[in-house]
Amino acid sequence: MKLTDFSDTFHVRRLCPEDVENIYALCKANKTYYKYFKTAPTHENIMEDLSRTPPGKTADDKYFLGFFQKDQTLIAILDLIFDYPKPQVAYIGLFMLDVSEQGKGTGSNIMKGVFKQLANQGITCVRLGCIHGNVEAASFWKHNGFYSLKEQLQAVDDQVDLMEKVL
Repeated sequence: MKLTDFSDTFHVRRLCPEDVENIYALCKANKTYYKYFKTAPTHENIMEDLSRTPPGKTADDKYFLGFFQKDQTLIAILDLIFDYPKPQVAYIGLFMLDVSEQGKGTGSNIMKGVFKQLANQGITCVRLGCIHGNVEAASFWKHNGFYSLKEQLQAVDDQVDLMEKVL
């Protein structure tokens, strides 16, 4: 799979430990997300997120991607697991956009390219968990074609609403 096919606008590549400082800066500035997610970003938990996979999945199934502007500024991160929780389903563990780009359509444009590439890879559905009460995130995902499932998960400190989009 060519990661460049995920976006016509941004350079896309897998993120690695050398990117932790830039990921941390992007996360730290996103105060709205961390108002709902009760764990503040740290270099340590970002390092863990780069390789953490759900049960039964391996590093080969995980794409922790960075979207970069031409000047190599990190503009967005996407944690994506293929074939989870079942074949032909992709799971978004995290999508975060630089705060300076929020509300401009940048996030929706990124996701449009992601959905197109996922469909080209045989993915028929995308799922994600949205922290219960995070109306900003729920609104973004609904705007991008997701609907709420009647299922909820209990994360460590948060109740999570499951959402889905059919491609």
